[in-house]
Amino acid sequence: MNIVFFGSSEFSIPVLSSLLDFRSAILVITIPPKRKGRGQRETKSVVSDWARSRSIRCIAPDDIRASSFIEALKKEKPD
Repeated sequence: MNIVFFGSSEFSIPVLSSLLDFRSAILVITIPPKRKGRGQRETKSVVSDWARSRSIRCIAPDDIRASSFIEALKKEKPD
């Protein structure tokens, strides 16, 4: 089963982890990095960091309604 997982908060990590126990996710989609703190450093979502630390492909599109994103998602052939 080809899974595409959408999530960005810490709450999403246990859900994604459970899915990976039974299936292999092909792609994780999360929010783009945001500027935080006094230095306005770009900070990735916790899901992005978690997925990348486990060698899971992760993308953070600016607009999930963009036709380029939708076409790229169709090429992944999710179930």
